[in-house]
Amino acid sequence: MEGEPFPFEATESGDPTSAVRSDSVRLRTPLEEQDHPIKFKVQRYRDTVSAYKKRIRILKEQAELDGFSLNHRSNAAFLEFLERNPLVRRGQLVLMENGNLRAVWKGEDGAHIGLQFLNNRAIQYVIFKQREVSSPVSRVYGRDTMKGISKQIDAFDLHDVLFT
Repeated sequence: MEGEPFPFEATESGDPTSAVRSDSVRLRTPLEEQDHPIKFKVQRYRDTVSAYKKRIRILKEQAELDGFSLNHRSNAAFLEFLERNPLVRRGQLVLMENGNLRAVWKGEDGAHIGLQFLNNRAIQYVIFKQREVSSPVSRVYGRDTMKGISKQIDAFDLHDVLFT
């Protein structure tokens, strides 16, 4: 019953006569404990998307003043990329004169990945990554699909650069 003492006595207070009441304790279930990190990640994703959308609005307004416009297909492809990669870090986002969005992430180790979101859902990429300390920096560029970009990220071990 609500408000009734549990069948054991509290020992923390040192007073054997004080009983813990069910309405004074809120126990979390194991599912609630597991759910907490997910809620944090969802909120971080929402904050990241919100920040990017705000940046896109600013870029769009500035572009109109400069006489060019945002490519709506590029915008849609970028937002799809965020949706497919909810743990993506915030990177630099610029609007190219051709209307495409270009996002750039740089790692502490000098790694660099730039993605330009094109009309046909293709992504133009550039990657700079030093695989070993004594090796030269690999410089790779090309065009690929969203799925192909994920494979490039895996191949060059860029998870620390792009994701939280």
